[in-house]
Amino acid sequence: MKPSPVSTLPPPVAAVGDATADVPVEFTGKPYIGELGYAFLFRNYRADMGKWQTADPLCYPDGWNNFAYVNNGVTMAIDWLGGELIGSGSFNAYSLFTGNFVPPAGAPNFQLLGGNPIVSYNVEGTFEKTDKGITFKGANISYNAQGFGILYYNDVNGNGYYDSQDVPRISMYRIAGSAMIGSSSSMQTSKKNEDGSTTYTVTVNISVTEKVSGSYGTFTQIKNLAPYTITHTVTE
Repeated sequence: MKPSPVSTLPPPVAAVGDATADVPVEFTGKPYIGELGYAFLFRNYRADMGKWQTADPLCYPDGWNNFAYVNNGVTMAIDWLGGELIGSGSFNAYSLFTGNFVPPAGAPNFQLLGGNPIVSYNVEGTFEKTDKGITFKGANISYNAQGFGILYYNDVNGNGYYDSQDVPRISMYRIAGSAMIGSSSSMQTSKKNEDGSTTYTVTVNISVTEKVSGSYGTFTQIKNLAPYTITHTVTE
């Protein structure tokens, strides 16, 4: 007697947005519970209404623009450490260089020699949540930068840009900006709630060293990010 064949087909599932309740589980593994819809950990999704039944418990952690993906930084937002995005920024490395470099006599004018001098960066923090509270473990930074060049010249005809009548003095290439963590600090507080739970709050302050480097010098400036606050509630 031959054994009955074993089905290799997956159980029936429905995609998020499917307005029917013909199957008990959708593709993320969340159960469908009658009038509640698909039950996620902190709230429920009603596919027939096309919306969540309650607001996101985190409010708007990534800003008010619900259509922005990774803060519009798709070329640099690589979450390889799995941390919390605690701040971001950008600066013009060309402006930082030209604002600090002292050109030689006879070369008071300058202009960009190609490339993109804008440096953008994201700062992520690592936090450890336990039944004793929440601890800030440190921060790391990732940045996106390209090389560029600068021409210093004497604008002889005074037209505001370099042309054949002007006198070139210095052509700089392979100038690039970067960013690194300057300093970090954190402060933790706790609050006892009426239900007996305790909410721990950590506020993190980060400063970023924005830098531009080339063969003619290296210049830096400090940017203080807005304080970042994260909470963790522990039940009794």
